Amino acid sequence: MPSTAILWFRRDLRVHDHPALAAALAAADHVVPVFVLDEALLAGRWPAPNRVWFMRESLVALSASLAERGAALRVLRGRPADVLPALARETGATDLFLTSDATPYGRARDRAVADRLAAEGIRVHAKRGLYVHEPDEIATRDGRPYTIYTPFRRAWETLPRRAVIAAPARIPGPPGA
Repeated sequence: MPSTAILWFRRDLRVHDHPALAAALAAADHVVPVFVLDEALLAGRWPAPNRVWFMRESLVALSASLAERGAALRVLRGRPADVLPALARETGATDLFLTSDATPYGRARDRAVADRLAAEGIRVHAKRGLYVHEPDEIATRDGRPYTIYTPFRRAWETLPRRAVIAAPARIPGPPGA
């Protein structure tokens, strides 16, 4: 039986240099790309029409890039911890791939989603790839974050960069997607 994975796009609205997408393609026969319109971000403390416009335009471009590769972007609205388990049940997905988010809101949101999916037997795979170097990779000798920019920049520049991942030629979706 073919396996299905969900790829949850958030701030990483691209198909090139996307470690979570590459991992989903390597792990599953079918990949369901999804973006969740999260009310907490859209109409939260600081609603921003320009941010929403930019997000919409970025989603249009992402949808076109996915369509060129045979995949359809699903756009859902609601709390990710509610809508992603429902999508996993609908598609029969056994895994969810995402790019890790270091923000406090992102970590809490991702934990809530992972807990809900784990209760349904669905594995969550958080991959690095939002930053050139992840925040926890750059620390002082004693392991603390830098508080002064110049030493931070010098440390940042000495770290090796990972290889850029090419955009996949094809993203196979489930039949009828």
